Amino acid sequence: MKHIVIDLEMNASNCDVCRMEIIQIGAVVLDDQYQMMGSFSTLVKPQWNDIIEPFYESLTGISTEMVQNAPVFNEALYSFMNWIKNLNDEVEVLAWSESDLNQVLMEASYKEYEFDDFEEYVISQWVDFQNEFDHKLFIDHQCSLKDALDYAHIELEGNWHDALDDARNTAQLLALLRDDKKCLETFGTVIEVQKVEKDTLGDLFDFSQFVFD
Repeated sequence: MKHIVIDLEMNASNCDVCRMEIIQIGAVVLDDQYQMMGSFSTLVKPQWNDIIEPFYESLTGISTEMVQNAPVFNEALYSFMNWIKNLNDEVEVLAWSESDLNQVLMEASYKEYEFDDFEEYVISQWVDFQNEFDHKLFIDHQCSLKDALDYAHIELEGNWHDALDDARNTAQLLALLRDDKKCLETFGTVIEVQKVEKDTLGDLFDFSQFVFD
């Protein structure tokens, strides 16, 4: 099995039903030992807003000029899916939170992208890696990617909010989390602290006094 770690960057949209629009897709592929094998990256030309808004240009480093000749969403998503297809293996796709999948599905719907059987399979294998990370470390809130990297003592490679760089950094976390020995060595202190906090919070409330219908 191959593991695809994906990240998206977005721009504000002028579309009433879809507030954001993808302007970059970045992904890396890992083998069954979680070693990096390759990468995919493309800018995406927005169709619902003629410009990259200043806030998102500052955040991502992507300007209006940079996306003028980029593929539009349907072309970019087709290229990404074809890249996965050419791996000729079973895959899982992981992203930090479920928001990226929701964005892909929303844009695909409104831009009338037709998923074929393989692409439907890829979508069905999409994993919320943020949720997996939080669950394994007993974190009771949505941990940011920055905090997760800090917990792992991983130095940021590249730039924040570059889709390919964020995918690469997320992939490093995945390799640690899926290896039980490395996970305990790396996150043992965090896990113990979180477990103690949960136990302490539970001790503050005596639910035996309540009757639930």
